[in-house]
Amino acid sequence: MKNEFGAGIVLARMLKTGVYWTWVSLALSVSAAPGLGGRTFTVSPEQLDFARCRAQPGNVPVPLGFLNPNIEIIDWTTAPTPQAQPGEFVLWFVQPLAGATLLTYDAGSVYYWVGSVWKPWPAPEAASRRLQVRPFPEAHPIQGIKIIVPAQPESVAGKPSYRARLPFVTLIPVRTRDMAKEAVVTAGYPGLSRPVTELTDGVVAPDRNFRFAPPSYLHTNGASPWVMLSWPALVGIRGLAIFKGETERGLDGCVVESYLGSKPVGEQPDDRLWQPVGMRISDPAPFRSAQYVVITHQLMTGALRLRCTNGPPWDISLGEVLVFTYGTGSE
Repeated sequence: MKNEFGAGIVLARMLKTGVYWTWVSLALSVSAAPGLGGRTFTVSPEQLDFARCRAQPGNVPVPLGFLNPNIEIIDWTTAPTPQAQPGEFVLWFVQPLAGATLLTYDAGSVYYWVGSVWKPWPAPEAASRRLQVRPFPEAHPIQGIKIIVPAQPESVAGKPSYRARLPFVTLIPVRTRDMAKEAVVTAGYPGLSRPVTELTDGVVAPDRNFRFAPPSYLHTNGASPWVMLSWPALVGIRGLAIFKGETERGLDGCVVESYLGSKPVGEQPDDRLWQPVGMRISDPAPFRSAQYVVITHQLMTGALRLRCTNGPPWDISLGEVLVFTYGTGSE
């Protein structure tokens, strides 16, 4: 057990007549999926050239269709082989795509197609993390993405068999990076706080990950538990992504708050210096029930807090937090 973008989501599409970009979605709100009642946050599947999106060996098509409201690829596998042949999972775009961010889980090696050649994606800041946030290369739009994943043995009676599996891929329609892994993370309630590492380690178990709750006798005294992410300086935040296991609450019963103080927040934050964040939240996505939070106003803060305001249970339970910022630093 291992103890959802901000002001202005932009989806850029290449004009068919040249290399100029046009804004097709400028929103402080979440895009609605027609006929599905859901709100989504990813690049539209209309961007994909489905006939060319294949996994090898086996020429396996991407498990996604035109009717899907967003690009979220779950459990894409190759065909079984008698040898441990690495899997190649390739996505091709109808037109070159820029200004986006790739989210993956257990992705292995990642390449992008530009100028008729595959180029290695810039190395992530923490290569050992299973959940990775990779902003698109800044210099030019890209035509395709290739992900190479090692094959794993399968249980097949009487003969060896291997298959490669890509658990999760999605594309966010803005170029951003994750600030959560640079935060000091604590969990607490009035009178107690403790450090937390499980929510920013890049691992999300399918069932249970992290749970924090004050003693039951404190519930009647308004002791709301919280998880706080703080930074040594102000950070511009455009949104979050919250992943969770099947038995966990995630954002249910929680409010997201920003810190108003001018000094470092400290381990026991003053409740008077916090205010709820204006936001819109996506419906839970298939992979680890991920919810994406769009901040609907410009936000510069030194800390964010997820606070439980509705129970029982009076607890916070989730798997991983990503915090998306403006700009991507040197990446």
